[in-house]
Amino acid sequence: MESATAWLGIFGTLLMVILLAYKIRSSFIIGIGFVTIISWFRGTAVTYFPDDPIGNDRFEYFQQVVSIESISSITAKWDFSEASGSEYAVALITLLYVDFLDTSGTLLAIVDAMGLVDENGDFPDSRAAFTTDAISTIFGSLFGLSPITAYMESAAGVEVGSRTGLTSVFVAFFFFLSIFFAPILSSIPAWATGGSLIIVGALMCRSLKKVHWENPAHAATAFVTMMVMPLTYSISYGLIAGIGTWFAVKLVALPLSYAFGIPDPTVIVVEATAVGDDLNFEDNKDVSKGEIEVEV
Repeated sequence: MESATAWLGIFGTLLMVILLAYKIRSSFIIGIGFVTIISWFRGTAVTYFPDDPIGNDRFEYFQQVVSIESISSITAKWDFSEASGSEYAVALITLLYVDFLDTSGTLLAIVDAMGLVDENGDFPDSRAAFTTDAISTIFGSLFGLSPITAYMESAAGVEVGSRTGLTSVFVAFFFFLSIFFAPILSSIPAWATGGSLIIVGALMCRSLKKVHWENPAHAATAFVTMMVMPLTYSISYGLIAGIGTWFAVKLVALPLSYAFGIPDPTVIVVEATAVGDDLNFEDNKDVSKGEIEVEV
């Protein structure tokens, strides 16, 4: 907390929170832009261009404004000479589960914030979304890129009203422009953008109300998933930890349930009210109550 840049980042975060509270759609842009411009002045405690070799190199690149870098050094530069068959399998499985779990977790979280997830946990055109992610990953590898996947930063757009694919078209256009203005965009400091992700994460916590916190099995699984994600910087590891916790509980609960008839603690008991053909509660007095087991 003694860092000047940390305090500037906190101020930018509070600025975005206040603007969001007043329903200003451009709050993220205003907050990030404000902190970034202040950080571009040299000779201050919060400058992104300190008076040292690294800062001087950053400033020289920043002054170019427009720059087009060659991709010849990374395009189709594969070297499999040192890899064996088993190493191929490990790499394939690792990239598969990391990309799949990252994409699944991100898409479901974002779409849930949009209110489009149905009772089965699915959402419209999910196949198209996952297919697009897979194809992008394949083509991205041609240019030496890490797996291209849906990123949680997209939630910032959702929070300010994004609901259709038209948003993605404009984002793709701006990404295209960023190719030419890399010196400017790469000079946006981390303490300017970090606050927006914190705010988006806080807003998306509203989905946690769907967790059955009164049930230890559900609560522990959700808590482990939430904590492992930020500690490991990976959605995949968080999901693996949560799924592993759930399977550990079920591994004990299922045998006890089938062999000894001990109730499965992971099953949620919901009180339901059964009503006859007439759904008017005032006119229909024949109402019976009971309990329904729902396995979640």
